[in-house]
Amino acid sequence: MTSNNTNNEKHWTAESDENFWFAVVLDCLFQLENRMAELGMNYAEFSERVGLSEDEIERLFNEDSDEIPMTTLVKWAKALGMKLTLVAYDDGDVKVGSEDNARCGPVNPEIFAHCWKIMGKPRNVWDIRKKGWKGSVIKFLYSTCRFLRI
Repeated sequence: MTSNNTNNEKHWTAESDENFWFAVVLDCLFQLENRMAELGMNYAEFSERVGLSEDEIERLFNEDSDEIPMTTLVKWAKALGMKLTLVAYDDGDVKVGSEDNARCGPVNPEIFAHCWKIMGKPRNVWDIRKKGWKGSVIKFLYSTCRFLRI
């Protein structure tokens, strides 16, 4: 799980794009493992669902996470009754054209999931508008969720 750095030191994910991707994959695997726990599922049962050996699943979850392609993560999420999305966002941490100022790692996906639930699980922008959410309210919720780290 990634965390924000409150001082001026660079976050370890700022060292390379590979490190940043590794953090994103680890956060995704953490969510998948949480879902497995909710379902009472172990690696053996999960490996049967996705057609890999238990040893291969354990290796990928614990050692070689950076080798997992996005399409595999999508397949694994579906096997657990979940969906996966990739979100690009601007948290103000990195300025355009500069890589020297990244103090925070990626925002944890649990924050996005929690805010999505608070907003009534909208499927698109029109759902948000139908519920009467205004831009300023959405920005407030986003800011609050970031502040509370939820």
